[in-house]
Amino acid sequence: MRTLIPARLSIALLALLFVLSTHAAAQPNQGPTRGMRIQIPAGGETIDLYDESHALVIGVSDYTNGWPSLPGVKRDIEAVSAALQKQGFQVEKVLNPTRAQFDQAIRRFISRWGQAERNRLLIYYAGHGQTLTTVDGRELGYIVPADAPPSTNSGAFKQVAVSMSEIETYALQIEARHVLFVFDSCFSGSLFEAMRGLPDAIASKTARPVRQFITAGTAEQSVPDNSVFCGQFIEGLNGEADLDKDGFITGSELGMFLENKVTNYSKRAQTPRYGKIRNPNLDKGDIVFVAPGGAAKAGGATAKGNTKGSNRSGRAGNTPTAPADPTPPAGAMLTFDFNVVKVDARGTVSKPAKKQARYISENLGDGVTLEMVQIPAGSFMMGSPEAEKDRDAAEGPRHKVSVPSFYMGKFEVTQAQWRAVAKMPKVNHDLDPDPSYAKGNDRKPVEQVSWQDATEFCARLSRFTGKTYRLPTEAEWEHAARAGTDTPFAFGETVTKELVVYNWALPYGPVAEGRNHENTYPVGYFEVANNFGLYDMHGNVAEWCLDAWHKNYEGAPADGSAWERGGNPNYRVVRGGSMMSPAAQTRSAYRRAFSADFKNFAYGFRVVMVDSTR
Repeated sequence: MRTLIPARLSIALLALLFVLSTHAAAQPNQGPTRGMRIQIPAGGETIDLYDESHALVIGVSDYTNGWPSLPGVKRDIEAVSAALQKQGFQVEKVLNPTRAQFDQAIRRFISRWGQAERNRLLIYYAGHGQTLTTVDGRELGYIVPADAPPSTNSGAFKQVAVSMSEIETYALQIEARHVLFVFDSCFSGSLFEAMRGLPDAIASKTARPVRQFITAGTAEQSVPDNSVFCGQFIEGLNGEADLDKDGFITGSELGMFLENKVTNYSKRAQTPRYGKIRNPNLDKGDIVFVAPGGAAKAGGATAKGNTKGSNRSGRAGNTPTAPADPTPPAGAMLTFDFNVVKVDARGTVSKPAKKQARYISENLGDGVTLEMVQIPAGSFMMGSPEAEKDRDAAEGPRHKVSVPSFYMGKFEVTQAQWRAVAKMPKVNHDLDPDPSYAKGNDRKPVEQVSWQDATEFCARLSRFTGKTYRLPTEAEWEHAARAGTDTPFAFGETVTKELVVYNWALPYGPVAEGRNHENTYPVGYFEVANNFGLYDMHGNVAEWCLDAWHKNYEGAPADGSAWERGGNPNYRVVRGGSMMSPAAQTRSAYRRAFSADFKNFAYGFRVVMVDSTR
């Protein structure tokens, strides 16, 4: 196993995407240096994006002072080097470096190639890493060179191992605009926020500097010597990471791709993380690769080589380029694919089917985004039918409601999203930046927030974006949860512990029992959505709605609006059930209420944005 590198680096290092793999003495590739041409989407101007592209691929396979060997690293080094050469990089390999050789290789690489602003750099490491706790309680990560002693002797280990603080110092010596650091060792955490969503137009990204960061997993995980991460890194560069199919692969797309694929293929044993430094001068850009076969789609972007001995500027002549496909600007409508399933009354789950939905992505800062799915207008029967089990008087009388289109959060609001918005200026009252009981994963839903807190979140988000964000009305919530179905659950007649985070000891119908939950799951954990592309509408955390509480639907509005008149404004509707709820309380029709100032570790929310087209 490739042991752990820490969850915490220094802030400045977050500026880099750092890729690493293995061996000693630098072996520069003698092939040509590479530039890249790119056509700006607006206007068709062709520019030379990079003069040269250089990669330093480092890996430690054969340890000499007590650490177990990693034979798989040798294979990874060759495979990664070949993939980078295809991308136009001149590759230098450093195999099994001692501490002195590691320092020499890094300094030499930065000195030779890191001082030109128009160079593209990539550093890749694979090998052991280790996390140690400092005297003030911080966790500090270390790369383990070939001659490092075991970390049980912390004093001797620190003399030889390479700390992340030292890597940061190296990073700040680089003048190149775009640098990517990637670790095929585990570490991640509080020093960077996970990035979500696709980047802005390529032209705006390439014009700005960036320091980005990718890791193979979190500090609580081990990376196997037979590296899933390495294989998917190569597949990503080979075109799989071109998520928006524009002919380019950005660092953000590569990080998103690795997070999704490695998490899936490792069955969540390994969950890569990616992010940008918290520095307004270094978090706006994105490193760029060309997807194989994507030159025409990318408006003529090409990787081109100079003949040996020619001027290293890499500038091309008047090479013809194909017309550009305009890249959607920030806030433009995008699409995503997702899996849906059906469940019969006995809990038999169908094979997943693919569907597609449209969404927009809001940039909340600090590398955090919020994905808002377009929910179509429609009419549905609100409430539960007589035949539905555990029917509650509060769920009737059943009545027809017509809801205009709107946007709803793809996921419940996460802890990362909450922190990003909590930093924004207050509108009505202060927000606790870290209220949740279940900590340690930014992808978990925020909880222990009241209805009042949730509405303050929406007010800050509205002012920040200039759009109207709010909690969903109860009718909007049920329309979105049912997603065109008329069964107790969006999935069908029941749910199972493979689909929903509920109290598995209390199933709905003849479904196998399990254990109760004491904690939430990361949003989208089961990778199955309803027909609208929304995740976790059943279970995980119960979700606040906008409406005042009414004991039943007598006199309820039929247009999907919030129901305030005649209700109790001190109590607000909660829908969807939680990880603590019996399955019956996660049904689409189930409703209850709590005081607007109530906080609990099983209660969170998701947001709605009004569709500006209506």
